[in-house]
Amino acid sequence: MKRIVVSGVLLLSGFLPASGAVEETVGTLAKGTRSISFGGGVAVGTKIWGGALRHDAAMANLRYGMIVSDLLAEESVFRGRFELAGSFTYAQHYKPNSSYLFDAASQIRYIFDSSEKWKPFADIGIGFVYTDIGEPDLGGKFQFSPQGGIGVHRFFGPNFALTFQQRYVHYSNGGIRSPNGGINQFVSLLSLTRFY
Repeated sequence: MKRIVVSGVLLLSGFLPASGAVEETVGTLAKGTRSISFGGGVAVGTKIWGGALRHDAAMANLRYGMIVSDLLAEESVFRGRFELAGSFTYAQHYKPNSSYLFDAASQIRYIFDSSEKWKPFADIGIGFVYTDIGEPDLGGKFQFSPQGGIGVHRFFGPNFALTFQQRYVHYSNGGIRSPNGGINQFVSLLSLTRFY
């Protein structure tokens, strides 16, 4: 347990701004700006929309993205920019039984330029999953994960933010194998994000 805590502290320390480096003005995220975030959270399963069992999990997430558009809708409340990203998630399911899940997903995110310190966003994506969850909800080890959600970046300096997001994720094999009832989860993630 000590190794995990020490490793987490060392990893997160690379995200923190140096002493005295925090500025009051954040500015805007320009085209070409990259981001990396690391965090964790919980997934609460539901039996609605298919699936025989409720699946709950704890998870860790690593995400890398890049702003790919200039500022859009400049005179509108919807002003913002698009970001493309890759997301890697490890989930340890503890209900109804112990199982693992690895998810590698591509995402497109629209970040609203609403203020300097608060930047809400919405995103969608799809991932490729390897898991040992199995029957009765999933047939086979390889699955797909269409997903979407909303969240917000809370900036603490020009390049550092605390990120909170809620997302809905569906796991299934797209009808390739049977059974294919699927798993549905509502995911809450809290991450540290660094923009550079």
